[in-house]
Amino acid sequence: MKQLIRLGANVAAILGVSCCVAAAFARLRGAFYLPGGIEAISLFELGTGMMVFACLGKLELLLQREAV
Repeated sequence: MKQLIRLGANVAAILGVSCCVAAAFARLRGAFYLPGGIEAISLFELGTGMMVFACLGKLELLLQREAV
């Protein structure tokens, strides 16, 4: 179970950072919308949520380590 939480947290962190970077580059180019009609701010919010999810997963791993 710990390996699954670790993998999920790492994947969420990588995808979250990637979403935020893509949204930042889109806004620096002056685009409000990405291809497909997705707003750049929505992509940034998705990335932020994924990074929060990753932090919660890592926190759970730390709490499990303390309990043992």
